[in-house]
Amino acid sequence: MFCRSIGYQTVLRAAEDLIQKASFRLPEGVEKALRSADSGGDGPGRDSLEMIQRNMDVSAREKVPLCQDTGLAFFYIRLGGSVVIEGGSLEGALNEAAASQYASLFLRKSVVKSPLRRINTGTNTPVIIHYEIVEGDELEINFMAKGGGSENKSRMSMLNTDAGEEGVLQFVLDTVTEAGPDPCPPLFLGIGMGGSFDHAPWLAKKALFRPVRQRHPDPLMAALEEKITSHVNTLSGVGIQGFGRGVTVLDTFIETAPCHIASFPLAVNINCHSARYAQVVL
Repeated sequence: MFCRSIGYQTVLRAAEDLIQKASFRLPEGVEKALRSADSGGDGPGRDSLEMIQRNMDVSAREKVPLCQDTGLAFFYIRLGGSVVIEGGSLEGALNEAAASQYASLFLRKSVVKSPLRRINTGTNTPVIIHYEIVEGDELEINFMAKGGGSENKSRMSMLNTDAGEEGVLQFVLDTVTEAGPDPCPPLFLGIGMGGSFDHAPWLAKKALFRPVRQRHPDPLMAALEEKITSHVNTLSGVGIQGFGRGVTVLDTFIETAPCHIASFPLAVNINCHSARYAQVVL
């Protein structure tokens, strides 16, 4: 059986580059969405949007963090079945990359050892890693710096099986409305539908790695993505930074999975306007 070796140091350097890139510059699609967002006219919402846009420019130019909450480090890995990491483990490389970059780039360390023993680890590790084993000889590394404010306002529910689109729309609307200004709107919404109680939230997080305006390949889900964005922007009343005017949601992404006949798992993972993620394929 053919195996392709990728060196530990290669993975380490690639992960470090992703962290630096995501911390200082938003993806092109996110930048475009923020520059073209509807501010709702004169007022604090427009002023806030202009400050967000200036912040993007300063961060990229001066290489300073996009947000003071430099995030929990998430990695979404698509690992080819014929790939072997030589000289160390993949998990070790990702944790070493986060520890080194959060120190050398002066990024805030936001990880505590446990929810009860709230002692900072001092390294922003351990990182959170989700794996998919796929065919082939490539290693795809996706990194996301996820702030606590948006993560705290994410929600999960086991809907009735007959909830349908209306049930999905209502749960998403309730989630965003309850969140209000706390997750720093305008927002990006990751929706996970199906799977199980534990799987739906991962689907919702995975959805947030998709490029802005890239619709789901299933026309039904693609239409629902557009419908959710329009529904929340029309009815939530949140607006830019919670001032009640302008856009609340910039884009919505759905990921689905088969589920039990008696279940309808649904999760909403909220991401703030500073949607920091980057990808590399080795």
